[in-house]
Amino acid sequence: MTKVVKADRRLLQRLFNAANAGRSVEIAEVLKHELSPVPLSLTNCNGVMNSTVKSQILTVLSSQLNIVTPQSIPDSDILTCVIIDGHALIQSLGKPHGCQTFGDYADVFVQSVNKHFRTGCTRVDVTFDRYLGQQSIKASTRSKRTSKRRPIRKLIDSPDVPLPEVWDQYIALGQNKADLAEYLSTELIQRADTLTDGGCEVVAGGGFPNPDNARSNIRDVKHLSVNHEEADTRMIVHAMDAVKLGYKRLLVMCRDTDVLLLLLYHLGALSVETWMISGTAKQRKCFPVHEIASHLDPAVIHNILGFHALTGCDTTSSFHGIGKMSCWKKYSECPELLEAVGRDGDTSGVQTYLCQLYGCSGVPHEPGNRYLSKSTIHEGPKSPGVVATNRGCPKAPFHEVKLPG
Repeated sequence: MTKVVKADRRLLQRLFNAANAGRSVEIAEVLKHELSPVPLSLTNCNGVMNSTVKSQILTVLSSQLNIVTPQSIPDSDILTCVIIDGHALIQSLGKPHGCQTFGDYADVFVQSVNKHFRTGCTRVDVTFDRYLGQQSIKASTRSKRTSKRRPIRKLIDSPDVPLPEVWDQYIALGQNKADLAEYLSTELIQRADTLTDGGCEVVAGGGFPNPDNARSNIRDVKHLSVNHEEADTRMIVHAMDAVKLGYKRLLVMCRDTDVLLLLLYHLGALSVETWMISGTAKQRKCFPVHEIASHLDPAVIHNILGFHALTGCDTTSSFHGIGKMSCWKKYSECPELLEAVGRDGDTSGVQTYLCQLYGCSGVPHEPGNRYLSKSTIHEGPKSPGVVATNRGCPKAPFHEVKLPG
């Protein structure tokens, strides 16, 4: 049987009044517990994680730093590698006009990849997500994206299989995406020798279901066969491999904010010209990662992934009522506070950061205390180890944030 716990907005006020009247009320103990079945500072009432607008970071890292984001990048003689998010390309292609079969679709997809072989570019990598169903760390995010669609299952037995009538219903199903990624990866490698000039390399990663899930048309790339679920991190593996082989210019075709932050962290300090190309063909933005990195404090780059994970991404919740812009402002003032996020070490800096985020003047100082408590009560006693503030979530009088460590 499921028990429903209803929040009483005036319960804490009555407890504070009782404590002020001399009754024995352990306020510190009371504030360790939620007034709802889920922590409303991190989730909605139905238990779904609070989402955030990740794209706000793009504004912070471009216009606020006076970084120019052109719509196109001129050709260069510099040795160049292009890295493409395969599923983002599938999404942008949609159902191409005139395509009747999956063979026709593969023709369009391969042409979209091979058009990048021009002056200076001798290598193109295409990476795909892996789809693990409900075991996926992004199961909640993907269910939101497909909640209004009715997926249909379609197998790709041969190139002659007709495309589905409603493309959105087909592409909404993870199994279909996995099948399509495998089919397109195979076609890319098989057609690479005939559609590219001699010496040009095509690398496909993530689309093959077997452990050796990365292949090239000219060499053994087993070292690129990683078990990453998302193409985001797989793209970094491919980028680092290209840098190791002497490529001095990287063009990363992706629309995800996460990738920009990953590029800053892993490539920001390297002497490589790195661009992330985002947006659509009509509204394209090219982010110069190397230039953005030069405008940021090294400590900001060093802890930027921990900041992103703590303040909300695809797999972690954001803090209720606090957007990425506000989080970034506090973070940029003292990035060293988040040194311990994702690393072993003292987490007191993280607690200090969260207190600053909610406008508190102090931090929990009781040994072993891992909770930052927020109360909408304007007046009342404060016990050691507990921080009370009236800047918490307006939905309920008390929330808690479980800190790492």
